[in-house]
Amino acid sequence: SATYSVPTANNPVHKQISFELAATPSNTPPVISAPASLADGVANTPYASTTCVATGTGPITWSISAGTLPAGMSLTSAGVYSGTPSAAGSYTFTVKALNAFGNDTRQYTHTIVSTVSVTLQPGNGGYDGVEDTHIDQFAPGNSYGNNTRMDVWHWGTSEETRILLRFDLSSLPAGAQITSAKLTVYNTRANGADGDTLICEKVTSAWTESHTWNMGVPTTTASGVTCPPVTGYAIAPTTPEPYLVETGLAGVVQGWVATPSSNRGLLFRVASNLNFSWATSEYATVQYRPKLEITYGSSNRAP
Repeated sequence: SATYSVPTANNPVHKQISFELAATPSNTPPVISAPASLADGVANTPYASTTCVATGTGPITWSISAGTLPAGMSLTSAGVYSGTPSAAGSYTFTVKALNAFGNDTRQYTHTIVSTVSVTLQPGNGGYDGVEDTHIDQFAPGNSYGNNTRMDVWHWGTSEETRILLRFDLSSLPAGAQITSAKLTVYNTRANGADGDTLICEKVTSAWTESHTWNMGVPTTTASGVTCPPVTGYAIAPTTPEPYLVETGLAGVVQGWVATPSSNRGLLFRVASNLNFSWATSEYATVQYRPKLEITYGSSNRAP
């Protein structure tokens, strides 16, 4: 609105008159503005939904005017592109935005990559990329990097050990899309385990297998990994028993692949009574050494 001074015939004195000017809406055809491109998808893995955007007078209706979408994917009339692609390949199609005053189109090529599964375990297939040890509050100057077992426990206020474990992921291609990750370690002794909780944290400072408690507990941050209950494991198993850590681990591995310098490994600790021992990368029998199984999307293209 605006206020103007307007003289009138009956009164030469200027009077203040207020009025509003209403803009007439323009009737414009759509112009597609987003997305600029589509990120690669992974076969048999849900694709993060993408919403198409266009300027112009609404309502705007979306459709496919040419080409073929990847099997399992769809585009709604509201412009939401989503689904679970079922086959690897490269798919080219044209998206159309339509309103009462015209239309616009944009061509996209969506690449769906296949999945690859790898197993990282010391001595398996020539892999030798694991660092593992534990640090001991009760023996703070001791280094355990060459031991065949590593311990995580908590007893009172002055007896605590924490496990440090890191896998070298340099064999994974840059840009790999992690779809699953599973860590298997093997119990050689579990005591006082029923009802206790194992905590897994992401390490954020440097350490080596010669690290000791006196050198300082490495700094950590929450990992988002949930460890399963430590229940039913034997104090002296005839053969080492598998303990699997999986929930939330894929996200951690994805972060390490995206930023390799951030891969300082994992720290395991407990808050109450537990003595839990695992076979290390130095354990005599290869099949009981720590194992990380990863499935990721790969297009076999140069990064």
